[in-house]
Amino acid sequence: MRRLILAACSVIAILVVVNAHLLVGQLQMAGTAFSPAPMKVDDVDITCTISAQRTEYVVGEAPEISVLLHNNEGRNVTMVGSLDSSDGSRFPRCHFEIAAPPDHESAVIGRCGNIDSIRMANFVDVPAGGKFDPFRRENGFFGSSKLRWENFVTPGRYRFTFRYSTVGWSKIKDGGLVLGKPPAAARERLKDVPRFEATSNTIELTFGPPPNGFVYGTKVPMSRAANRGSYFISGLFSKPEFNVSELDIVWLLARPIGKDWPHSLFGGLLEFEREIQWKMYTFKLDEEHRWRQHVITPNTVWTSEATTHAVWKVSTLGESNRKMLDEISIKELGRREMLSGLRQTIKSFNVNATDKPRRVAIFVVTDESLLPVDVSTQVSKGSVSPLVFRMAIKDGSWIPYPVEVPATD
Repeated sequence: MRRLILAACSVIAILVVVNAHLLVGQLQMAGTAFSPAPMKVDDVDITCTISAQRTEYVVGEAPEISVLLHNNEGRNVTMVGSLDSSDGSRFPRCHFEIAAPPDHESAVIGRCGNIDSIRMANFVDVPAGGKFDPFRRENGFFGSSKLRWENFVTPGRYRFTFRYSTVGWSKIKDGGLVLGKPPAAARERLKDVPRFEATSNTIELTFGPPPNGFVYGTKVPMSRAANRGSYFISGLFSKPEFNVSELDIVWLLARPIGKDWPHSLFGGLLEFEREIQWKMYTFKLDEEHRWRQHVITPNTVWTSEATTHAVWKVSTLGESNRKMLDEISIKELGRREMLSGLRQTIKSFNVNATDKPRRVAIFVVTDESLLPVDVSTQVSKGSVSPLVFRMAIKDGSWIPYPVEVPATD
């Protein structure tokens, strides 16, 4: 019996080996039979040039570069310009290659996975000797995300080369989830498009520093800071200076919110709360240590008093606070009243040398200038200075200006 079992096992082993060899042979044959054919490249004389009306920019500006494909053939040629996502994975490929300064960091610009369908207007017959702009808006072509201002926030020299390619383009639907059904005639028109590649000349553009600098803690120039709401303020709280586990944040109102802000005070703070909630996953907070927000106004008379209107834990601002915040009425306060309120605020939070790191952040909402000496004179000797920011409300954004104050000796 044992010999029979061993013999049977040997037969099975032989069959397995034979089948394995057969399978490998089949895979090898399949690999040979289905290896991709070389991509078709048509012999056409089409060249590409790029140019710019000016070569000097400042950070915050988007470069304006013209692209032209030149039909040097003796006949009409059908071309297609930049479609939705042609600067990504879609044909025709319309890519800018950019050599940036050494310390440059590329912007991360997200996009939707859906792309618009091709249209008949996207097929353009270029006459012999004619020029074709692959970004021409009148034909429904899309601009390049590579030329957005966010990609040029480092001052210095940038070199640009453009590459256009239709080599390998065989399907109308490619590069993403195409929205809508392309017209049936588009498939026939695609056959008329030659498969070729063209590379442009290289140009160099220089970007100088932004005239008004950057928003504190960001790479956003002041010229691009409008209509961001509380985005810049909430962005501060991912920085190590903020001890978020036991932080008090104070909104010291020395000017009204509403004159240059599209919402009420409640609406603005609610937007801040929503921004913070996006960042909460980086904070290890529990209900006992969740940090608090305070809305305070200085008195309009010359006293050292300040009034606290509302207090709540971060990300818990609710309708119960709306009436209280909406009823706050404040006039534009001068420098004297502002500093009086700041002094009282610092005093009430008892900032002292044991607070390491600092546990109070004060945002003084004012158009008045605020200097380090204005804060240092309010802090007792041996204390740790709070984090103090002048917060300007400008063009629909809350802009923080830090007041760097070292700890006193």
